[in-house]
Amino acid sequence: MIDRISQPFYLPAIFFGFAFLTAPYHSYLPESLGSILELGPYWALTLIGFLAAIFNRGKIFLTTAVVLCGYTLLDASRSYELSEIQQSTFTFIVTLLVPINLGIISLYRERGVLTNSGGIRLSILIAQVVAVFYLIQNNINIPSWYEGLTLVPTSLWPSFLPQEQWPFYVSVLALMVSLSTALIGPTPIKNSVFGATLGYCLLIWVQMAHHIDAAFVIAIVLLLANGLLRDYYNMAYLDELTGLPQRRALNEQMLTLGRNYTLAMLHVDLSKKFHHNHSHDIGDQVLQMVASQIKKVTGGGKAFRYGGEEFTVVFPGKDIEEAEFHLEKVRAAIEGYEMVIRQQERSEDTDKASKGNRKKGSFRRADQKVSVTISIGVASRQLRHESPEDVLKFADEALYKAKGGGRNRVSLETARS
Repeated sequence: MIDRISQPFYLPAIFFGFAFLTAPYHSYLPESLGSILELGPYWALTLIGFLAAIFNRGKIFLTTAVVLCGYTLLDASRSYELSEIQQSTFTFIVTLLVPINLGIISLYRERGVLTNSGGIRLSILIAQVVAVFYLIQNNINIPSWYEGLTLVPTSLWPSFLPQEQWPFYVSVLALMVSLSTALIGPTPIKNSVFGATLGYCLLIWVQMAHHIDAAFVIAIVLLLANGLLRDYYNMAYLDELTGLPQRRALNEQMLTLGRNYTLAMLHVDLSKKFHHNHSHDIGDQVLQMVASQIKKVTGGGKAFRYGGEEFTVVFPGKDIEEAEFHLEKVRAAIEGYEMVIRQQERSEDTDKASKGNRKKGSFRRADQKVSVTISIGVASRQLRHESPEDVLKFADEALYKAKGGGRNRVSLETARS
């Protein structure tokens, strides 16, 4: 639990810490790189925004656009002489409007960039930019209506918190919203949006030198790039249902195998009767359970989703007897696992009536429990000319022997010429 809470902070702590510690040494850079902290943040934000559009990742694209707007105004407010009205307007946008937008973006579901939803979201952002530009051009004092604003009656507000600093509390709330989305169903995109929100809040909370601000923005870009690339990697290499690496990752893993290795093919023993009696959703639950057990394989084995109801485990540097021991443990664990089948959804009336009696964690009524088994075929490299693809075929043949021998067993392919 503690690790899950702290996980979204790992990369931001590394990137922002590195930026803070190294930015003061920018003067030691070659003269040709002297402007890296002047124009670098703008080029970096533009590049990651362009990549987000190419990969059709709307949350990254909008986050980049909002950070770009906020940093541009923050940079301008510190670099140019502004009138009192312009300065207060910039402060309103930088400290209040931008964090609110980042918090809202973190709540969005991914709908892409070049879609109707993506277009509407971008239009809302553009409308804000146009409105702000109009007000600045006409020298209209935006903050005049909110500087004396109070969130709640003074009598109800804690005395130790200065209520006039409520824009700060709003930015804290936006950050908490972004963090909550990263903790509930964490994904690379959600984590990167939280990291960007955290970095931006640090910019407006802490008065830092210009070069440190620029370094922080570059760190934000790196966090967004990491989220974008990890998301792309997951799509390309991870099976969406089970979370295991899929066939493409297996093919690349087999290219790295040396002379000594063992491969195993595993198949879930689901009968025609099971498919007839249970829905497709139940079958997916079974595959997820089986995958979670196979993923725990010991002995240095690495599990993959081969396709359908088949899985593969790779044992680099292990002979067939060693692999058999660890696979037998997986087979026994799956055989002894009783999975609760939840098929009947609760109605609202039933849900309300039984809320007080329902056990924690129940979602639907448990109709029955089922157990499944797996059959496993194992083969190792024996001859010099054998490729991993050949060994995998031998493992598949051993799997058919396990199926023909009664299922729920480990079959070894030992001798061949």
